[in-house]
Amino acid sequence: MAKPKAKKRRPRKRGKGQGTAYSVRLHTHEHALIDAAAEDNELSLAGFLAKAGLAAAHNRFRAAAAVSDDRDVLSALFILKRRFGWAGSNLNQLAKTYNSGGQGPNLDEAIADVLLTRDAIQELIDGMLNRHKDQSV
Repeated sequence: MAKPKAKKRRPRKRGKGQGTAYSVRLHTHEHALIDAAAEDNELSLAGFLAKAGLAAAHNRFRAAAAVSDDRDVLSALFILKRRFGWAGSNLNQLAKTYNSGGQGPNLDEAIADVLLTRDAIQELIDGMLNRHKDQSV
């Protein structure tokens, strides 16, 4: 019996200079899951994988939580904890300088660094919790 023809999906738009191709090996259940998501988005499997990979690359902290095991996520959390400590230390030094009437580097940048680091830590924690919740279902 012949396999029914699949609905033609639109290919991902290609940019100039695009030429490197990669091969991916998937388990049957992984292929089915990704293929269904590609179909839902009216993309080819390769186009969906490319778009999903690029989306993950734009937010590396969230991607780390989604694709890493717990040990990798914990390592990332320790790195972010150190970064948070440095950012907090910089903020404290700026506060001391401003409180004594001095002028320091841009306070907004120091605050933004603290907030970005806090958000990255929260994203890693949320990703780890969501992954565990998904695995227990």
